[in-house]
Amino acid sequence: MPKTVTSQSKYQTLEEIRLRKEQLYEALQQDSKQIGQTWNQLFVSREDTTRSEYIMKMLSYGVTAFDAYMTVRKLRRNYGGLLSLIGIGKSKRKLKK
Repeated sequence: MPKTVTSQSKYQTLEEIRLRKEQLYEALQQDSKQIGQTWNQLFVSREDTTRSEYIMKMLSYGVTAFDAYMTVRKLRRNYGGLLSLIGIGKSKRKLKK
């Protein structure tokens, strides 16, 4: 949890202002270092994958893309487009009486 530094005290000398400035600078440097470490942990690249894992990942992406394409194709054929599902476009589907 980040520490928030709020100080409402009044400074009497320039030395107190310099000291407070140094304290704030050190706190900013520590926070910056912590943010950098967290950022690097989040976006670390995994280079230890084997060739077979890489192929399986690409195959999975391909199947997902194909499935999305087929779903859109089916919706367009049955309903005349994606917008007609929410009532914006024209529907090709005939209503049964």
